[in-house]
Amino acid sequence: MEQFLFKDVTVRAALAAPGKPIPRVLVDREVRGFYIIVNAKSARYVLQRKLHGETIKIDIRRVVDVSVADARARALDYVRQITLGQDWRGDWSG
Repeated sequence: MEQFLFKDVTVRAALAAPGKPIPRVLVDREVRGFYIIVNAKSARYVLQRKLHGETIKIDIRRVVDVSVADARARALDYVRQITLGQDWRGDWSG
């Protein structure tokens, strides 16, 4: 796993890096559990958290569809909802 502070420019550079193995995971240094899964055809922002002892993965958006700032804000909103015990799936549009 590669770990760095996600910014639009650093994410684009990491995705364009030749010779990197596929699939791979890019991990954000700022938000715990926020990462990008890179496959041969796409890359998606994901948030992973523990909820009642089980690991949940929330698919946020494709990297090409949203900025890092928007994806991080959405991830932090999910973290807030999960922490408060709210149903984070209620307004989820994936």
